[in-house]
Amino acid sequence: MGARMRALRLIPALAAALSLLIACGPPTPEELLEQAEIELTQNGDATEAELILRRLLSTPDLDPEIAVQAHMLRAGNFARGLNQIDRARAELEAIVDLVGVNSEQGLQAAMILATSHLDEGIDAYDTEIARLTAGLPSSSEEAMQVSLHRWMVITNINATNEIWETHGPTIDRVLAAETLREDEKRDLVLRITLQAVEQASLRGEFQTAIELLERFIERFPGSDPAEFMPFQIAGLWQQAGETERAESTAAAAFTRLDERVAAAQTSAEVAILTVMRGDAYVMLEDHIAAGEAYEYAFNNFLDYPRRPEAMLSWSVTLAEQGSTERARELATRLALEYPNSNYDLAANRVIQRIDQGLYSPEPPPAVEEVEAPAPASPEEIAEPVSPEPMMEEEVATPETNMEAVPIEEVSAPEAPEGISEEETAEETAAPVTPESVMEGEPVEASPEIEVVEEPVSPESAD
Repeated sequence: MGARMRALRLIPALAAALSLLIACGPPTPEELLEQAEIELTQNGDATEAELILRRLLSTPDLDPEIAVQAHMLRAGNFARGLNQIDRARAELEAIVDLVGVNSEQGLQAAMILATSHLDEGIDAYDTEIARLTAGLPSSSEEAMQVSLHRWMVITNINATNEIWETHGPTIDRVLAAETLREDEKRDLVLRITLQAVEQASLRGEFQTAIELLERFIERFPGSDPAEFMPFQIAGLWQQAGETERAESTAAAAFTRLDERVAAAQTSAEVAILTVMRGDAYVMLEDHIAAGEAYEYAFNNFLDYPRRPEAMLSWSVTLAEQGSTERARELATRLALEYPNSNYDLAANRVIQRIDQGLYSPEPPPAVEEVEAPAPASPEEIAEPVSPEPMMEEEVATPETNMEAVPIEEVSAPEAPEGISEEETAEETAAPVTPESVMEGEPVEASPEIEVVEEPVSPESAD
């Protein structure tokens, strides 16, 4: 009797639960997508995530946007979690079939798909890129993005011959793009030009490197990068053993710099040009004169926004040249003048590395032909490098070493979860930032045109 009564008392509770289940109904596509993401990112359960995504994609009349996100997640899951490269590629192809390569998501999927074939060699990758490009108008923004993607991939894997053969057509694509502003074109062409100059220098083809810089000056006369390039040209003549041409080129460039200083209207302009003078002397390997220019800038333009960044860069350069005591003094000064900031932390890291004897001048790279890279492992389907990383960062020349030129962000779809992001091509001159010093990696401070990030304020470092 007691058991029967207990059962009767449970009926209302069971009825309420059933009513709630009916009212809520099955999970929505959005909820299934969220569940799959949780399984992948929080629980690390690739199998359960696949079951959820399979159920989601079987939903009748599924919204294409949700379907694309599901296919992207599934591609990443197959590539990383389940190690099934062919099925990952099939998911990317499904996205292309669903929305086409004229959409951002379809183009992104197509470029990821092409990148996945790097495990078969550069020729297999190029075959996919050629197939993709064939379906795009040559002057379209999509064609330019594919061209930039290929450029950054081949520079990332240091495919020397492909870099050398591609820089010209890639620049032509950028210049023909109708959707880019002139300053955006200039900054993209600058990146490509400097990478090509580096390749020519490594080959010992200094005349070719000089011609590439002169071509940039002709295309973008009066721009900040073009104003500094004569000093780079002088440095290349010096490397080529053409001492007289190096001296005459440098003299003309310094005369032009002096004229700009005389015409400067604000202290900010003078600060920029003073730092540029220091960068020029570093380029010409006159480190005493460079130090004097930098010290003048550090002592006389205390409120200049990029001052701490320049101080950090010069302290690292001094340490790498073997002037460890001068480097220590400057790093100590930086830490004292910018307490409780990322520059404080980075400066102390420089001092720590000096104490550990980790700075030593590196020999110049040997001139040699770089062979094609070894194939990537099948699971390493990487997100293609889109123009976004090139466009979203601030581009600066040595002249504006502490005052970058902001570039508007070019939007791109997010990478699929589980597909790793391939590192972008190394910059011709890696910027010295507090973050790069804190990572503990060897840092190269170079006077060449570089990409700098926004300085970190003391408030943001707290």
